Amino acid sequence: MFKIKKTGKIARIYNIAVVKSLVNAVFFGIASYILGFVRFDVSDMVGVMSDFREIPLLISVLYIKNPVYYLIICGISTLGISDLSSFPIIFSMHLVSNASIWFIYSFIRKKTNNCVRPFIWFFISIFYYFLLLSPRLFANNVMNIFHILTFSSYLDVVYSIRFEIIASSLVSTFYLLQFQSMKLLRKHKASLEKTVLERTNKLVATNEKLLASNEELSVQKEQIANTLNKLKRAQQKLIQAEKMSSLGVLAAGVAHEINNPLNYIQGGILGIENYIKENKLGKNEKIEFSIYAMKTGIERAAKIVQSLNHYSRKNRSHTEKCDLHAIIDNCLLMLHNKLKHKVEVRKYYSPERLILIGNEGKLHQAIINILTNAEQAIKGNGAISIKTRKTVGFIELSVSDTGSGIKEDIISKITDPFFTTKPPGEGTGLGLSISENIIKEHNGTIKFESTKNKETKVTVKLKIES
Repeated sequence: MFKIKKTGKIARIYNIAVVKSLVNAVFFGIASYILGFVRFDVSDMVGVMSDFREIPLLISVLYIKNPVYYLIICGISTLGISDLSSFPIIFSMHLVSNASIWFIYSFIRKKTNNCVRPFIWFFISIFYYFLLLSPRLFANNVMNIFHILTFSSYLDVVYSIRFEIIASSLVSTFYLLQFQSMKLLRKHKASLEKTVLERTNKLVATNEKLLASNEELSVQKEQIANTLNKLKRAQQKLIQAEKMSSLGVLAAGVAHEINNPLNYIQGGILGIENYIKENKLGKNEKIEFSIYAMKTGIERAAKIVQSLNHYSRKNRSHTEKCDLHAIIDNCLLMLHNKLKHKVEVRKYYSPERLILIGNEGKLHQAIINILTNAEQAIKGNGAISIKTRKTVGFIELSVSDTGSGIKEDIISKITDPFFTTKPPGEGTGLGLSISENIIKEHNGTIKFESTKNKETKVTVKLKIES
C-alpha cells in the first residue's frame, strides 16, 4: 500500500512481513472508521443510516495476507458506531463478512485471469452486503432497531441502501482494475529492464572485443605521444639552457665593460685626493663628502660587477669552495632594486662560516631563483627571512616570505618543468625546476611548506663534502 525507499532503517523495518501487514491493517481500519462518519439517511426506512465504511474493508482484501488481521481492521472500523452497546454484534458481522470475502477472493485470484476477475469481483462485492446483513435476521436487538420482522423486510433494507452497495462495489471494482494495471506495469517494467540489461551486456561485450582489438594500436599511439612530449620538453629545456648561457655571456661582458670605467673613476678620485694633499688646500667638507659619495658608489658598483661575475661563471665542475653567506649576499645585491621599496630582508645567519664544495655559479642561480619567487609572492609590502645553520653533515638554508602562499593542490607541482601560475609572458615555469636540479646535483634536498595568504617557507639542505 505504501511506497518506501529500499534503503534506510525505516525501510528495513517496514519490509518485515508482520510489520507491513500491521501497518496496512491499521491504515484500512482508520480509513473505514473515518468514512463511517460520511452518513446519510435512507428515505425509505426511518432510523436506517447508510455510510461508506465498507469501501476500505473491501479494498483491504487486495493487501492483507492473513485474515487474522481483520480483527484489527474491523475493531478500529467499528469504533465509529454511535451505539457502543451494538459493538460486539457489528464487529462480528464485519469480521465474518470480510474474512469470507478474503477467502473467496483468494480462490478466484488463483482460478481466473486479470480480464475476468474484475467482473466477478463486482458481484462478489454485492454479495458481501448480503453476508454483512444476514446476521441481522437472527439478532433480536438489531431486528428491533431496524424493525426487520420478515425476509421481505430484510430485502427492503438491502434495497434501501442500494446506492451504498452499488457505489462501494463500483469503487472497489475500479480500484481492483487499477491495482491489476499497476502490477502488470511493474511486471512489464521488470521484463523491459531485464531485456535492456541483456542487450546492454551484449553491446558491452561487443565493445570490449573492439577495444581489445584496438588496444595494441592505442598503446602504440600513446607511446608515440609520450615520445613526442619528451622531445618537446627536451627541446624547450635546450632553448632555455641556451638562453641562460647567452645571459651568462652577456652578464660577463657587461661586468667587464663596467669594470673599466670604474677603474678610471677610481684613478680620478685618487688623483683629486693627491692634488689636494700636494697643494695643501686644507679640508673642504663639500669636496670630502663628494669624494666619499663617489667612493661609496664605486664600491657598490664593484660589488655588483663581482656578483655578476659569480653568477655568470662557466665552470661546470663541483670542486669549488663555496661560501653560502657570500653567495646569499651577492644574490641580494643583484635583487636590491626589486627589494628595496617593498621588502624588508631579515638575515639570521649562523655565526660560523658555512663552506661547502660545489659549483658557485650554479648555487648563485638556484638561490637567486628562490629569492625571486619569494619577492614575486609579496604583492604589497612584506618581509623575507633568511636563516642558515649547520647540522650534522648538512648546511641548512631556509627562506620564508609573507606573501600570498601556494594552494595545497598545486604545491606538489611547482617544481615541474614549465609549470607556472603567472600570466603568459611573465614566467617560464623553469626557475624552481632548475633550482631543484641544482640542489640535487649538490646531493641536497629542497622542501616547500605554505599556508594560503600567510607564508611560504623553502628549506634547502646541502651536504657538506669533506
